[in-house]
Amino acid sequence: PKPSSAASDVYKRQMKMFIFISIVYLIVPVFGQYTYELEDINPNSSTNGNIIGTNYFANKTMLHYFGSFTWLICASRFGELNEIYQSLKDQGQEVALIGVSKSSWSVGLGNWTSQGTASICIDETPYQVWDDWEASQRDLFITDQNGTIVFQQNITSGIPDNINDVI
Repeated sequence: PKPSSAASDVYKRQMKMFIFISIVYLIVPVFGQYTYELEDINPNSSTNGNIIGTNYFANKTMLHYFGSFTWLICASRFGELNEIYQSLKDQGQEVALIGVSKSSWSVGLGNWTSQGTASICIDETPYQVWDDWEASQRDLFITDQNGTIVFQQNITSGIPDNINDVI
């Protein structure tokens, strides 16, 4: 027997609702996952003392570096990123660099503040930003002007030669 028109309409509405809920369920965590707001604590930064993050630097390409203040390799990579960031700014590019470390490593903050003028933030325990981004030591994420991640790599072994092309 052929289903009635009313039963068919109910089925169609249920399927549309199912698809809508599925899309919301899958998309909302993705958009919410890559945001944060933390205080910039670099006294050399022009945004020192401001609450900054992904929304603060709207319409800019952003470099998000996750590392330890206390490990020298992390400080070295952050210094290299600061040089790239400053060079791009000097060329007039709309770019921002934020270094994110954990509060448990705050004793080594000077290892990063001495590297330049980029923003530096501390993620307090339980380290929600690190967890949301699924970040590990020396991970670099680059987001485009729309906040979409266009690059993610662990840079322990070095910053890729083509990083300026990616940015």
